[in-house]
Order: sequence, then structure tokens, then C-alpha cells
Amino acid sequence: MTPLAVGFDLGETLFEYTELPLSWIAAYPAALALVAQACRVELTPLSLHSGRELLLRYNARVTPRPEEREYTAEHIFRELLLTWQLPEAHLSSAISAFFGHFSGRVRAFPESAGVLRYLEERGVPVGILTDVPYGMPVELVHADLTRAGLALAQEQLLTSALVGHRKPHAAGFRALARRLGLACSELLYVGNERKDVQGAAAAGCRTALIWRAVGQPPEWGQELTLRSLDELRALSYGC
Repeated sequence: MTPLAVGFDLGETLFEYTELPLSWIAAYPAALALVAQACRVELTPLSLHSGRELLLRYNARVTPRPEEREYTAEHIFRELLLTWQLPEAHLSSAISAFFGHFSGRVRAFPESAGVLRYLEERGVPVGILTDVPYGMPVELVHADLTRAGLALAQEQLLTSALVGHRKPHAAGFRALARRLGLACSELLYVGNERKDVQGAAAAGCRTALIWRAVGQPPEWGQELTLRSLDELRALSYGC
């Protein structure tokens, strides 16, 4: 069956983060210093240590979670304020300050905008499902998407924080298919990691691995392996 819709992962699929490692651990001190400044308190060695320990507990690459459970930024930074004995009135400022340290460092892959436009012109519904660090709010993710020059509406974007589970849990893929008004079997999901392929397959979606690295791509059970998103143009869309 040809796909009726296409879903995408975001980081390293549609755009890449520049000057920003996959792990944010090294940046904790600078980001927490901005949080403390926004809350009008001093970042002491004790508060830096407690803040770092809290962030490590919510770092999904360091601390595995049962059933890939996801937490919102409000949950995480409310706990940080409680740890620092600060009032919840600082919550919005703390979240903005933390993520502000990492914003704006995105660059779309050369073919991404053209492929999205190609699909839109053919009436193919498009959506994004992405895991986010520390429950990053969807409006901040959408701002990065816009900065990268990718013209998608916020309504086309689903994050792990909105879904409540991280990939490879099937919930996000099913939610994306529902948002696009289709069955999972009619959705082709494109991502760059094992969790993208295996999670989409578990939900009953079609799967494509985007692999730009030199060398033989891994075999994770994907139906298609793409070296460029431009290869999506060769597919026949059942719409």
C-alpha cells in the first residue's frame, strides 16, 4: 500500500543542531546560571549540584524510564524551584531561561524545505513526531522549526511531552496518525534512529530510515533506507 501521509522525526532528520551535542550535560552549569539569574538568586555550588542532579534524573539518555514515560518542562522545573526553595511564580521565567541557552542553533538539511513543499503541493498530509529534551514546550520546538526555515504549522507538530511517552513507545505514532486523520498503516514515518524505525513499526506504520552517514546503513527492520529526503519524491502517494 502506498502511503497517504508522511511523518517525520525532527533532529537529524529535517534539521540538525549546530554547535550543540546530543547530550546537554556539559551545558548544565551555564543553563542553570541563566535560570538562577531569571529567578534573581545566586547560583551557589550547592544549588548547582542539586540542579545538575535533578537534570540528570530527567535526562532520558542517562536515566531509563519505565514505558518511555515523558515529563513536561513544567513538571521538571517546578521540582527544581522546590529544590531551590523558590516560589512557583518563577516557573515560566525559569523554563524560558533554561531553553533560551540552547535555542537558535538549528540548520535545516538542504533538501528538507523542498521535500516538504513537494508533499504539500501534492496534498500529502505531513506531520512531525519528535522526542524533546526536558519536556521542552511545543511552542519553543516550533520556533526552532521556523528558524530553520521549515514552514509547518504548530498543529502539525507532536512532541513526546504532549504525548506523554518517548519513542519507541507506540503512543506517539498512533497520535500522529490520528492527528493526520489516517490509520497507522497509511502513514510512512521517516527517522534517523533505531527507536524511530522500531516504534513506528510497532504502531503499524510504514518505516523509512534516513541515513546520511558514510558507510553501510544499519538494518533495523525499516522498509526503506534513504540517503536523502529527496528520495521521497520517487514514491507513489495514494491520494
